[in-house]
Amino acid sequence: MPLASTIAVIFDFDDTLGEDTTTLLLKEILGMSNKQVSDFWNIEVDKLVKKGWDPPLAYLSLILKKTRDEKGVKVNNHVLRELGRKVQLYPGVDTVFDRLRRYVESEDLLKQADTKLEFYIISGGFEEILRGTSIAKEMKDIFACTIDDDNCADPSIKSTVTFTEKTKFLYAINKGVSGEELRRDPYRVNDVIPEENRRIPFRNMIYIGDGPTDIPCFSAVQHGGGTTIGLLKYQLRENTLVDNRREWAIARGDRRTLGPYRPCYRDDDDLYVNLKLQISHIGFTIYDTYMRSMSVRV
Repeated sequence: MPLASTIAVIFDFDDTLGEDTTTLLLKEILGMSNKQVSDFWNIEVDKLVKKGWDPPLAYLSLILKKTRDEKGVKVNNHVLRELGRKVQLYPGVDTVFDRLRRYVESEDLLKQADTKLEFYIISGGFEEILRGTSIAKEMKDIFACTIDDDNCADPSIKSTVTFTEKTKFLYAINKGVSGEELRRDPYRVNDVIPEENRRIPFRNMIYIGDGPTDIPCFSAVQHGGGTTIGLLKYQLRENTLVDNRREWAIARGDRRTLGPYRPCYRDDDDLYVNLKLQISHIGFTIYDTYMRSMSVRV
């Protein structure tokens, strides 16, 4: 049996690693004011959701309709990826992945067990925006909503990521089904793989998110013995926390293991300190398993 020595740190994106990317699209591409953005989410999208639409499908459909209706406004994958360059990341995000990797590489016990870190994003936002950000290169994979722009005059929705569907990608990570395989054959995630042969056990996962859409992932990771970290919604431009009621959505019923913390990732921030501690805890458990397996061989 191969040693499961990889730790997966899995992030939501909007309000977790950076400011809301869809709101950025509404402002930058559709030229919406703050009031119009608020009306889009709280009136237009909410109206469809109350009619039974899945929230991501509702907002994607409305955005594509608005771009079709407004002359000269285009949304395609190139435009979305370029927009990703403008996403404002939270403090410390640009260097946190390298710092965490170097920490794992500096610990002798973790090196002996060949412990590795992998980073993933699972989001209900536009995947191409996320792939345009400066941190996309740090990710093992990014799973989010996509559009088909083969017909550039009339792009269509290709895939959505609902809050319950986010767990599908957790199981793909767990079973070692790559993003490329999953996109070619979505049913691969249903393959029967014995727990002991899965690439990244849930106990080796840390999931970080900020709100109600992350609750199914919180539940799945916690149920499997992993760690979940809750964050507070944060407005970077005003340097303030907003909508503290979201805390209750992730706090009630012990939805998260740790937090909620302010989404700041610098060395002395509570989030980073506790994230590093959780990586250490998982890593030392991997080392202990490694040592026990070595003694059995002897």
